[in-house]
Amino acid sequence: MQRGPAIASAARIALPPIPYADLYFVIRPDGPARLPPYLGSTLRGGLAAALKRIACVVRRRQPCAQCDYAQACTYALLFETPRPRWAQRLPKMETAPHPMLIEPPLGRKGGLSEELIRFTVRLFGRAVSAAPFMIEAARRMAAAGIGRERRAFWLHEVRDGGADGPLMYDEHADTCTYSPTVRMVGAGAVEARPAPTLDSICIEFLTPTRLLQDGTLLSAPTLSAFVRAIVFRLKAVSYFHGNGEWEPDYEALDKAQQGIEVKANDCEWRQLERYSSRQRKVVPLDGFVGRWSLGGAEGLETLAPLFAAGEVLHVGKGTVFGLGWYRINPEIQS
Repeated sequence: MQRGPAIASAARIALPPIPYADLYFVIRPDGPARLPPYLGSTLRGGLAAALKRIACVVRRRQPCAQCDYAQACTYALLFETPRPRWAQRLPKMETAPHPMLIEPPLGRKGGLSEELIRFTVRLFGRAVSAAPFMIEAARRMAAAGIGRERRAFWLHEVRDGGADGPLMYDEHADTCTYSPTVRMVGAGAVEARPAPTLDSICIEFLTPTRLLQDGTLLSAPTLSAFVRAIVFRLKAVSYFHGNGEWEPDYEALDKAQQGIEVKANDCEWRQLERYSSRQRKVVPLDGFVGRWSLGGAEGLETLAPLFAAGEVLHVGKGTVFGLGWYRINPEIQS
């Protein structure tokens, strides 16, 4: 492995500031529990059901889009996310992007186990204020039971920002801190990252990633589809849940991509599906996972903020279930 020269001349892409907060949950089973290997859709479904019982004031079985309170409902904001009445941009989006996502536990084999379940719920924009509701929803979800067998769990603890963050909730304590630390996608989060001094990076797709190109689901990442997916995600989340409209420097994006080469593509297809009770059918969640190495110091320097933002936002379809989660490996892949 060789280091390239330090890069200081390339202009970085400027990003919109988007506030977000991370709630790190630990739940423990009340005895052996049988759960699927991938818990993103299971956790999303359990949290949604629990939060709806907490937040819904009309108690009628009707689509949230037809409810008079949808624009002010915490459940609708997080899990249905109606398009705001004020929205004029991005007209092709019938609903707004969900202002939340789940980062489920990785590397689980499924089957019967008594292991702790650790996962993160990330809230964006005004959804950060829904942290107390999300904590209570997690407690009720755990008590009601998770998985097909509805094995009861206990909400063991909640931490602010990650596994080593300040304790917000403890099952043995009488108090709970409901105000997580607000971080920023864009200015704060990205500028805090060290400037790259290496001439290549390795992007590891941790969960199935579903990128489209010309309406077709890709079996492996391409640079153009990857960059386009991050840009679209930034535009949508910034417009609906951040500080308003954002347009990138498309000329700089194109130039940067021309200076980047794919050095290795070790991605594979991962089959995954979930059952949608609303649609009453099995819905595919499969996508590619694996490692993808890119080279080209100046192009990578320009796009570093964009790639870092995608780590926080996830990319592609199904981000609310934890899909499209990747990490940037700082080690050079030569």
